[in-house]
Amino acid sequence: MNHQQLKERALCIAKPPKNFQLMFEEVDAQPGGESLFIWGDDQETIKVQLDDAGTITSYFISKEGYKVSVGDEISLEERRQRAEQFLLKYYPNALTDFIFYKVESIDDIEQFYYGQLVMDLPLANAGIMVGLDKAGNLIELMYMGKLPEPKIPHKLVDTTALYENAKRHIRMRLVIAKIAGQLRLIYELDNVYPVYQADILEPVINEQRSTIRYRALPPLVATTTSSLEEILGINSEMQIINATIYNNVKRIVWAKEKVAGLYEDNVHARIDMNTGRLLNITNFKAYQGDLQLSDEEALQKASAFLQLAVPEIYPYLQLEIDENRQPAQFTFRIRTVQNINTHFMVTVIVNYSTGDVESFHCGRIDLEQLQQVSSIPVISAQQAKDIFLAHLDFRLAWGMGNEMGSSILWYDYYDKITGNRLGYIDAIDGTVITFQD
Repeated sequence: MNHQQLKERALCIAKPPKNFQLMFEEVDAQPGGESLFIWGDDQETIKVQLDDAGTITSYFISKEGYKVSVGDEISLEERRQRAEQFLLKYYPNALTDFIFYKVESIDDIEQFYYGQLVMDLPLANAGIMVGLDKAGNLIELMYMGKLPEPKIPHKLVDTTALYENAKRHIRMRLVIAKIAGQLRLIYELDNVYPVYQADILEPVINEQRSTIRYRALPPLVATTTSSLEEILGINSEMQIINATIYNNVKRIVWAKEKVAGLYEDNVHARIDMNTGRLLNITNFKAYQGDLQLSDEEALQKASAFLQLAVPEIYPYLQLEIDENRQPAQFTFRIRTVQNINTHFMVTVIVNYSTGDVESFHCGRIDLEQLQQVSSIPVISAQQAKDIFLAHLDFRLAWGMGNEMGSSILWYDYYDKITGNRLGYIDAIDGTVITFQD
Protein backbone atom coordinates (compact mmCIF):
# COMPACT_ATOMS: atom_id res chain seq x y z
CA MET A 1 0.00 0.00 0.00
CA ASN A 2 1.11 3.58 -0.61
CA HIS A 3 0.98 6.47 1.87
CA GLN A 4 -2.61 7.52 1.13
CA GLN A 5 -3.94 3.96 1.11
CA LEU A 6 -2.34 3.24 4.50
CA LYS A 7 -3.80 6.43 5.95
CA GLU A 8 -7.29 5.59 4.65
CA ARG A 9 -6.95 2.08 6.03
CA ALA A 10 -5.98 3.46 9.45
CA LEU A 11 -8.96 5.86 9.36
CA CYS A 12 -11.36 2.99 8.63
CA ILE A 13 -9.99 1.10 11.62
CA ALA A 14 -9.77 3.98 14.11
CA LYS A 15 -13.03 5.71 13.16
CA PRO A 16 -12.01 8.83 15.14
CA PRO A 17 -14.86 11.16 16.20
CA LYS A 18 -15.15 14.43 14.27
CA ASN A 19 -13.63 16.44 17.10
CA PHE A 20 -10.46 14.30 17.07
CA GLN A 21 -7.41 15.69 15.32
CA LEU A 22 -4.62 13.82 13.56
CA MET A 23 -1.82 14.34 16.06
CA PHE A 24 0.92 12.21 14.55
CA GLU A 25 1.65 10.09 11.51
CA GLU A 26 4.74 8.21 10.46
CA VAL A 27 4.46 6.22 7.25
CA ASP A 28 6.83 3.55 5.95
CA ALA A 29 5.27 1.83 2.93
CA GLN A 30 8.44 -0.07 2.05
CA PRO A 31 8.47 -3.88 2.38
CA GLY A 32 8.80 -4.77 6.06
CA GLY A 33 7.96 -1.21 7.13
CA GLU A 34 5.36 -0.15 9.70
CA SER A 35 3.25 3.00 9.86
CA LEU A 36 1.80 4.72 12.94
CA PHE A 37 -1.18 7.08 13.10
CA ILE A 38 -2.48 8.85 16.23
CA TRP A 39 -5.76 10.76 16.56
CA GLY A 40 -6.96 12.42 19.74
CA ASP A 41 -8.64 15.19 21.67
CA ASP A 42 -8.03 16.57 25.14
CA GLN A 43 -9.12 13.34 26.88
CA GLU A 44 -8.07 10.33 24.81
CA THR A 45 -6.04 9.17 21.84
CA ILE A 46 -6.41 6.36 19.31
CA LYS A 47 -3.24 4.73 17.97
CA VAL A 48 -3.20 2.49 14.91
CA GLN A 49 -0.08 0.73 13.67
CA LEU A 50 -0.06 -1.08 10.30
CA ASP A 51 2.43 -3.15 8.34
CA ASP A 52 3.17 -2.34 4.69
CA ALA A 53 0.22 -4.51 3.55
CA GLY A 54 -2.26 -2.65 5.80
CA THR A 55 -2.57 -5.38 8.44
CA ILE A 56 -3.10 -4.05 11.97
CA THR A 57 -0.13 -4.87 14.19
CA SER A 58 -1.23 -2.68 17.10
CA TYR A 59 -4.31 -0.71 18.17
CA PHE A 60 -4.83 1.13 21.44
CA ILE A 61 -7.25 3.67 22.91
CA SER A 62 -5.47 5.67 25.62
CA LYS A 63 -7.55 7.45 28.26
CA GLU A 64 -7.60 7.94 32.00
CA GLY A 65 -10.13 5.23 32.81
CA TYR A 66 -12.02 2.38 31.18
CA LYS A 67 -14.96 1.95 33.55
CA VAL A 68 -18.42 1.68 32.00
CA SER A 69 -21.81 1.98 33.67
CA VAL A 70 -23.24 -1.22 35.11
CA GLY A 71 -26.18 -1.06 32.73
CA ASP A 72 -23.85 -1.17 29.71
CA GLU A 73 -21.88 -4.22 30.87
CA ILE A 74 -22.19 -7.47 28.97
CA SER A 75 -21.21 -10.95 30.11
CA LEU A 76 -17.70 -12.36 29.77
CA GLU A 77 -18.92 -14.85 27.16
CA GLU A 78 -20.50 -12.04 25.13
CA ARG A 79 -17.23 -10.12 25.34
CA ARG A 80 -15.33 -13.12 24.02
CA GLN A 81 -17.80 -13.34 21.13
CA ARG A 82 -17.17 -9.65 20.40
CA ALA A 83 -13.43 -10.26 20.50
CA GLU A 84 -13.76 -13.04 17.93
CA GLN A 85 -15.91 -10.83 15.73
CA PHE A 86 -13.09 -8.28 15.69
CA LEU A 87 -10.59 -11.01 14.89
CA LEU A 88 -12.57 -12.35 11.95
CA LYS A 89 -13.09 -8.82 10.63
CA TYR A 90 -9.39 -7.96 10.54
CA TYR A 91 -7.78 -11.43 10.35
CA PRO A 92 -10.06 -13.86 8.48
CA ASN A 93 -7.83 -16.86 9.28
CA ALA A 94 -7.31 -15.98 12.96
CA LEU A 95 -9.51 -18.71 14.45
CA THR A 96 -7.90 -21.28 12.15
CA ASP A 97 -4.33 -20.26 12.89
CA PHE A 98 -4.78 -19.51 16.59
CA ILE A 99 -6.60 -21.01 19.58
CA PHE A 100 -8.15 -19.16 22.53
CA TYR A 101 -6.22 -20.08 25.67
CA LYS A 102 -6.72 -17.48 28.39
CA VAL A 103 -8.38 -14.24 29.50
CA GLU A 104 -6.89 -11.71 31.93
CA SER A 105 -8.49 -8.70 33.64
CA ILE A 106 -6.34 -5.56 33.83
CA ASP A 107 -7.67 -2.09 34.74
CA ASP A 108 -11.30 -2.80 33.75
CA ILE A 109 -10.16 -4.37 30.46
CA GLU A 110 -10.59 -8.05 29.59
CA GLN A 111 -7.65 -9.26 27.51
CA PHE A 112 -8.45 -12.32 25.38
CA TYR A 113 -5.43 -14.29 24.16
CA TYR A 114 -5.40 -16.41 21.01
CA GLY A 115 -2.15 -18.28 20.50
CA GLN A 116 -0.23 -20.84 18.55
CA LEU A 117 -0.24 -23.85 20.85
CA VAL A 118 2.43 -26.54 20.75
CA MET A 119 2.26 -29.27 23.44
CA ASP A 120 -0.84 -27.31 24.61
CA LEU A 121 1.45 -24.37 25.47
CA PRO A 122 1.38 -20.99 23.66
CA LEU A 123 4.47 -19.96 21.72
CA ALA A 124 6.04 -16.72 22.94
CA ASN A 125 5.63 -13.75 20.56
CA ALA A 126 2.95 -15.45 18.47
CA GLY A 127 -0.80 -15.00 18.24
CA ILE A 128 -3.16 -12.13 18.94
CA MET A 129 -4.35 -10.30 22.05
CA VAL A 130 -7.70 -8.45 22.00
CA GLY A 131 -8.68 -6.15 24.87
CA LEU A 132 -12.28 -5.03 25.45
CA ASP A 133 -13.92 -2.92 28.11
CA LYS A 134 -16.84 -4.40 30.02
CA ALA A 135 -19.30 -3.04 27.46
CA GLY A 136 -17.52 -4.97 24.71
CA ASN A 137 -15.83 -1.97 23.07
CA LEU A 138 -12.45 -2.62 21.44
CA ILE A 139 -9.71 -0.93 23.52
CA GLU A 140 -6.53 -2.64 22.39
CA LEU A 141 -5.26 -5.20 19.96
CA MET A 142 -1.81 -6.64 19.42
CA TYR A 143 -0.98 -8.91 16.50
CA MET A 144 2.24 -10.93 16.65
CA GLY A 145 1.62 -13.36 13.81
CA LYS A 146 2.44 -17.00 13.32
CA LEU A 147 5.83 -18.66 13.94
CA PRO A 148 7.43 -21.78 12.46
CA GLU A 149 6.69 -24.96 14.38
CA PRO A 150 9.49 -25.48 16.92
CA LYS A 151 11.36 -28.69 17.58
CA ILE A 152 10.02 -30.66 20.54
CA PRO A 153 12.75 -32.13 22.78
CA HIS A 154 12.92 -35.93 22.78
CA LYS A 155 13.57 -36.05 26.52
CA LEU A 156 12.82 -33.60 29.33
CA VAL A 157 14.99 -32.93 32.36
CA ASP A 158 13.57 -34.33 35.59
CA THR A 159 12.33 -31.49 37.82
CA THR A 160 13.95 -33.07 40.89
CA ALA A 161 17.33 -32.56 39.25
CA LEU A 162 16.34 -28.97 38.42
CA TYR A 163 15.49 -28.35 42.05
CA GLU A 164 18.91 -29.53 43.22
CA ASN A 165 20.52 -27.35 40.57
CA ALA A 166 18.46 -24.32 41.66
CA LYS A 167 19.68 -24.79 45.25
CA ARG A 168 23.24 -24.24 44.03
CA HIS A 169 22.61 -21.26 41.74
CA ILE A 170 19.81 -19.15 43.21
CA ARG A 171 20.81 -16.08 45.22
CA MET A 172 18.61 -13.36 46.71
CA ARG A 173 19.07 -9.61 47.03
CA LEU A 174 17.24 -6.82 48.84
CA VAL A 175 15.08 -4.38 46.93
CA ILE A 176 12.19 -2.00 47.64
CA ALA A 177 9.07 -2.44 45.49
CA LYS A 178 5.43 -1.40 45.47
CA ILE A 179 3.26 -4.48 46.07
CA ALA A 180 -0.53 -4.06 45.98
CA GLY A 181 -0.14 -0.31 46.49
CA GLN A 182 2.32 -0.57 49.41
CA LEU A 183 6.09 -0.04 49.50
CA ARG A 184 7.80 -3.12 50.92
CA LEU A 185 11.34 -4.33 51.54
CA ILE A 186 11.60 -7.63 49.69
CA TYR A 187 14.06 -10.21 48.43
CA GLU A 188 14.18 -10.98 44.72
CA LEU A 189 16.38 -13.24 42.63
CA ASP A 190 19.83 -11.75 42.15
CA ASN A 191 21.38 -10.87 38.79
CA VAL A 192 22.50 -14.47 38.34
CA TYR A 193 19.12 -15.70 37.14
CA PRO A 194 19.09 -19.36 36.07
CA VAL A 195 16.95 -20.24 33.06
CA TYR A 196 16.39 -23.95 32.54
CA GLN A 197 16.07 -25.26 29.01
CA ALA A 198 13.70 -28.23 29.04
CA ASP A 199 16.24 -30.78 27.79
CA ILE A 200 19.44 -29.46 29.43
CA LEU A 201 20.11 -29.66 33.17
CA GLU A 202 22.72 -26.94 33.49
CA PRO A 203 21.04 -23.52 33.55
CA VAL A 204 21.57 -20.79 31.03
CA ILE A 205 22.34 -17.57 32.87
CA ASN A 206 19.92 -14.86 31.78
CA GLU A 207 22.31 -12.41 30.12
CA GLN A 208 19.83 -9.56 30.16
CA ARG A 209 19.99 -9.48 33.95
CA SER A 210 23.53 -10.68 34.60
CA THR A 211 25.10 -7.90 32.48
CA ILE A 212 23.45 -5.00 34.32
CA ARG A 213 25.73 -2.63 36.22
CA TYR A 214 25.31 0.85 37.71
CA ARG A 215 27.10 4.16 37.32
CA ALA A 216 26.82 7.24 39.52
CA LEU A 217 25.69 10.51 37.92
CA PRO A 218 27.47 13.87 38.19
CA PRO A 219 26.55 15.85 41.33
CA LEU A 220 23.44 18.00 41.17
CA VAL A 221 24.35 21.51 40.03
CA ALA A 222 22.47 24.41 41.56
CA THR A 223 20.47 26.13 38.83
CA THR A 224 17.93 28.91 38.62
CA THR A 225 14.31 27.81 38.39
CA SER A 226 13.26 27.20 34.80
CA SER A 227 9.77 27.29 33.37
CA LEU A 228 8.21 24.10 32.05
CA GLU A 229 8.51 25.45 28.51
CA GLU A 230 12.23 26.09 28.98
CA ILE A 231 12.79 22.59 30.36
CA LEU A 232 10.96 21.01 27.42
CA GLY A 233 12.47 23.25 24.75
CA ILE A 234 9.12 24.81 23.80
CA ASN A 235 9.87 27.80 21.56
CA SER A 236 7.79 30.88 20.79
CA GLU A 237 6.45 29.34 17.56
CA MET A 238 4.56 26.69 19.54
CA GLN A 239 1.27 27.16 21.34
CA ILE A 240 -0.89 25.14 23.72
CA ILE A 241 -3.59 23.34 21.74
CA ASN A 242 -4.90 21.19 24.61
CA ALA A 243 -4.76 21.41 28.42
CA THR A 244 -6.85 19.17 30.68
CA ILE A 245 -6.81 17.96 34.28
CA TYR A 246 -7.97 14.48 35.25
CA ASN A 247 -7.29 12.50 38.43
CA ASN A 248 -4.91 15.23 39.66
CA VAL A 249 -2.78 14.94 36.52
CA LYS A 250 -2.51 17.87 34.12
CA ARG A 251 -1.99 17.04 30.46
CA ILE A 252 -0.65 19.73 28.11
CA VAL A 253 -0.08 19.55 24.36
CA TRP A 254 1.97 22.15 22.50
CA ALA A 255 2.18 22.32 18.69
CA LYS A 256 3.23 24.47 15.77
CA GLU A 257 0.93 25.50 12.94
CA LYS A 258 -1.47 23.08 11.36
CA VAL A 259 -0.39 21.86 7.91
CA ALA A 260 -2.59 19.58 5.76
CA GLY A 261 -4.72 18.68 8.77
CA LEU A 262 -1.72 17.67 10.88
CA TYR A 263 -0.15 19.64 13.73
CA GLU A 264 3.62 19.78 13.35
CA ASP A 265 6.11 19.38 16.20
CA ASN A 266 3.74 18.09 18.89
CA VAL A 267 5.05 17.95 22.46
CA HIS A 268 2.93 16.20 25.11
CA ALA A 269 3.52 16.52 28.85
CA ARG A 270 1.83 15.23 32.01
CA ILE A 271 2.32 16.91 35.40
CA ASP A 272 1.34 15.61 38.85
CA MET A 273 -0.88 18.33 40.33
CA ASN A 274 -0.17 17.16 43.89
CA THR A 275 3.61 17.61 43.65
CA GLY A 276 4.06 19.74 40.54
CA ARG A 277 6.47 17.09 39.27
CA LEU A 278 6.80 16.33 35.57
CA LEU A 279 5.65 12.73 35.02
CA ASN A 280 6.37 12.19 31.36
CA ILE A 281 6.81 13.85 27.99
CA THR A 282 6.62 12.69 24.40
CA ASN A 283 8.26 14.86 21.75
CA PHE A 284 6.98 14.33 18.20
CA LYS A 285 9.27 16.87 16.51
CA ALA A 286 9.69 15.38 13.05
CA TYR A 287 13.07 16.64 11.91
CA GLN A 288 16.71 15.65 11.97
CA GLY A 289 19.56 17.87 13.11
CA ASP A 290 23.22 18.19 12.19
CA LEU A 291 24.62 16.75 15.43
CA GLN A 292 26.23 13.34 15.73
CA LEU A 293 26.28 12.85 19.48
CA SER A 294 28.29 10.09 21.06
CA ASP A 295 26.70 7.94 23.78
CA GLU A 296 28.53 9.96 26.42
CA GLU A 297 27.37 13.28 24.97
CA ALA A 298 23.79 12.03 24.80
CA LEU A 299 24.05 10.90 28.43
CA GLN A 300 25.19 14.40 29.39
CA LYS A 301 22.09 15.79 27.65
CA ALA A 302 19.88 13.34 29.56
CA SER A 303 21.59 14.16 32.86
CA ALA A 304 21.20 17.92 32.33
CA PHE A 305 17.51 17.43 31.53
CA LEU A 306 16.92 15.38 34.69
CA GLN A 307 18.57 18.02 36.86
CA LEU A 308 16.05 20.55 35.55
CA ALA A 309 12.99 18.29 35.35
CA VAL A 310 13.25 16.28 38.60
CA PRO A 311 15.93 17.89 40.81
CA GLU A 312 14.50 16.31 43.99
CA ILE A 313 14.76 12.79 42.52
CA TYR A 314 18.09 13.32 40.75
CA PRO A 315 20.35 12.59 43.79
CA TYR A 316 18.78 9.11 44.09
CA LEU A 317 19.37 8.14 40.46
CA GLN A 318 22.06 5.88 39.07
CA LEU A 319 22.50 5.01 35.42
CA GLU A 320 21.57 1.39 34.73
CA ILE A 321 23.92 0.05 32.07
CA ASP A 322 22.68 -2.94 30.10
CA GLU A 323 24.62 -4.10 27.06
CA ASN A 324 21.40 -5.44 25.53
CA ARG A 325 19.60 -2.09 25.66
CA GLN A 326 19.69 0.49 22.89
CA PRO A 327 22.04 3.30 23.98
CA ALA A 328 19.60 6.03 22.90
CA GLN A 329 17.32 5.02 25.81
CA PHE A 330 18.89 5.76 29.16
CA THR A 331 17.41 4.01 32.19
CA PHE A 332 18.06 5.43 35.65
CA ARG A 333 17.34 3.31 38.71
CA ILE A 334 16.24 4.96 41.95
CA ARG A 335 18.40 3.75 44.85
CA THR A 336 18.02 4.68 48.52
CA VAL A 337 20.65 6.43 50.61
CA GLN A 338 21.47 2.95 51.97
CA ASN A 339 22.21 1.98 48.33
CA ILE A 340 19.29 -0.44 48.12
CA ASN A 341 17.76 -0.86 44.68
CA THR A 342 14.11 -0.04 44.08
CA HIS A 343 11.78 -1.05 41.28
CA PHE A 344 11.33 2.62 40.38
CA MET A 345 12.98 3.79 37.19
CA VAL A 346 13.23 6.95 35.13
CA THR A 347 13.78 6.66 31.38
CA VAL A 348 15.04 9.27 28.93
CA ILE A 349 15.39 8.95 25.16
CA VAL A 350 17.69 11.45 23.45
CA ASN A 351 17.74 12.28 19.73
CA TYR A 352 21.39 11.94 18.71
CA SER A 353 21.03 14.34 15.76
CA THR A 354 19.23 17.20 17.54
CA GLY A 355 20.16 16.73 21.19
CA ASP A 356 16.46 16.97 22.12
CA VAL A 357 14.85 14.73 24.72
CA GLU A 358 12.30 12.76 22.70
CA SER A 359 10.76 10.89 25.60
CA PHE A 360 10.85 11.01 29.40
CA HIS A 361 8.96 8.85 31.87
CA CYS A 362 9.11 9.12 35.64
CA GLY A 363 5.79 8.05 37.10
CA ARG A 364 4.46 8.96 40.53
CA ILE A 365 7.23 8.40 43.06
CA ASP A 366 6.71 9.41 46.70
CA LEU A 367 10.22 10.07 48.02
CA GLU A 368 8.94 10.70 51.55
CA GLN A 369 7.28 7.27 51.70
CA LEU A 370 10.35 5.68 50.11
CA GLN A 371 12.59 7.12 52.82
CA GLN A 372 10.28 5.73 55.53
CA VAL A 373 10.55 2.12 54.33
CA SER A 374 12.78 0.08 56.61
CA SER A 375 16.09 -0.84 54.99
CA ILE A 376 16.94 -3.44 57.66
CA PRO A 377 15.59 -6.93 56.92
CA VAL A 378 14.29 -9.18 59.70
CA ILE A 379 15.06 -12.37 57.79
CA SER A 380 18.38 -13.07 56.10
CA ALA A 381 19.04 -13.68 52.42
CA GLN A 382 19.63 -17.37 53.22
CA GLN A 383 16.28 -17.62 55.02
CA ALA A 384 14.60 -15.95 52.03
CA LYS A 385 16.26 -18.46 49.71
CA ASP A 386 15.05 -21.36 51.88
CA ILE A 387 11.47 -20.03 51.76
CA PHE A 388 11.70 -19.56 48.00
CA LEU A 389 12.96 -23.11 47.52
CA ALA A 390 10.25 -24.54 49.80
CA HIS A 391 7.62 -23.06 47.46
CA LEU A 392 9.47 -23.67 44.18
CA ASP A 393 7.85 -25.69 41.43
CA PHE A 394 8.65 -25.89 37.71
CA ARG A 395 6.37 -25.66 34.71
CA LEU A 396 7.11 -25.89 31.01
CA ALA A 397 6.70 -22.81 28.80
CA TRP A 398 7.81 -21.69 25.36
CA GLY A 399 10.27 -18.82 25.23
CA MET A 400 12.06 -16.95 22.47
CA GLY A 401 15.05 -18.70 20.92
CA ASN A 402 18.36 -17.09 20.00
CA GLU A 403 17.43 -16.83 16.32
CA MET A 404 14.69 -14.52 15.01
CA GLY A 405 11.34 -16.32 14.97
CA SER A 406 12.63 -19.38 16.82
CA SER A 407 11.18 -20.86 20.01
CA ILE A 408 12.69 -22.81 22.88
CA LEU A 409 11.04 -24.95 25.55
CA TRP A 410 12.12 -24.07 29.07
CA TYR A 411 11.02 -24.32 32.71
CA ASP A 412 9.50 -21.36 34.54
CA TYR A 413 9.27 -20.86 38.33
CA TYR A 414 5.89 -21.40 40.01
CA ASP A 415 4.57 -21.47 43.56
CA LYS A 416 3.56 -25.06 44.30
CA ILE A 417 0.86 -23.83 46.72
CA THR A 418 -0.95 -21.14 44.72
CA GLY A 419 0.07 -22.17 41.20
CA ASN A 420 1.09 -18.59 40.41
CA ARG A 421 4.50 -17.52 39.17
CA LEU A 422 6.94 -17.09 42.06
CA GLY A 423 7.97 -13.51 42.61
CA TYR A 424 9.49 -12.29 45.86
CA ILE A 425 9.94 -12.94 49.59
CA ASP A 426 9.00 -10.24 52.10
CA ALA A 427 12.18 -9.28 53.98
CA ILE A 428 10.30 -8.48 57.19
CA ASP A 429 7.89 -11.39 57.70
CA GLY A 430 8.97 -13.93 55.03
CA THR A 431 5.65 -13.82 53.12
CA VAL A 432 5.77 -15.37 49.64
CA ILE A 433 4.70 -12.85 46.98
CA THR A 434 3.69 -14.09 43.54
CA PHE A 435 3.48 -11.96 40.40
CA GLN A 436 -0.31 -12.08 40.64
CA ASP A 437 -0.35 -10.44 44.11
